[in-house]
Amino acid sequence: MPRPTRSGKGGPTLQQLADALGCCVLTVRNRANKGMPLTSIAEAQAWCGIEEGRAVRPDRAAEPVAADLREAKIAADIERIQESKRKLKLANDLSEGRLVDVEIVERILAGMVLDMRTQFEGIAERLRPRLPPELADDVVEDVSVLIRGELTRFSEWRPQWVEAGADEDVE
Repeated sequence: MPRPTRSGKGGPTLQQLADALGCCVLTVRNRANKGMPLTSIAEAQAWCGIEEGRAVRPDRAAEPVAADLREAKIAADIERIQESKRKLKLANDLSEGRLVDVEIVERILAGMVLDMRTQFEGIAERLRPRLPPELADDVVEDVSVLIRGELTRFSEWRPQWVEAGADEDVE
């Protein structure tokens, strides 16, 4: 790796500035791009706000970090980590087959319900030959109405997990 060059004619090298500021050469270059003078170590230290080996940069010292801001950041970090953990657990459970795709289950159940509906609606007509002719029409109609009512009521039923939605946390 090439040796850092001098920052200017007769000035300190970038490495000397980095050593004096307690940082690396890349940081010195970045600070120089932001306006830090490279003509002397004292000027660079003053620009960085370093006096007698400690940072006293006025624009940073005037804005102390409040404890509640630190707590808010920590709380946000905890929330982000918990969300990441939850997503990883869901992905793992899905890959290991412990979770079921609700849409697939609903599609299968819908097909089963249609088959059952067809079977149940046919019950009334299958009763007709066993009934006396004078009662057959009325009984078949009454049974059909009852079956349709029960099937309608059944089709409106939703399991509790569907009503609750996916908002609940998975533990």
